[in-house]
Amino acid sequence: MELILGSQSSARANLLKEHGIKFTQKALDFDEESLKTTDPREFVYLACRGKLEKAKELLANNCVIVVADSVVSVGNRMQRKAQNKQEALEFLKLQNGNEIEVLTCSALIS
Repeated sequence: MELILGSQSSARANLLKEHGIKFTQKALDFDEESLKTTDPREFVYLACRGKLEKAKELLANNCVIVVADSVVSVGNRMQRKAQNKQEALEFLKLQNGNEIEVLTCSALIS
């Protein structure tokens, strides 16, 4: 049975490789910007669900697709992927000395 990683994430791909899991990596065309929530927990759930819906379009016989999304939350303020070095620095400054949460939602369909 073929495993498809529905993600462009090199970290997720490396995790599977490190465990000797054979897979094919395919990017999913899901627009996370369409999600209007600022709640980190709701965002990560809705993003994962949206990716899962896109993954269903790729579903074939004898195929398993895994999708995931992650965000960082600092004081219930969501931090997604930094768009540039300046934003990354701002994220790190906000995280410094504060409690952070890394929220991940994953789904598998076969």
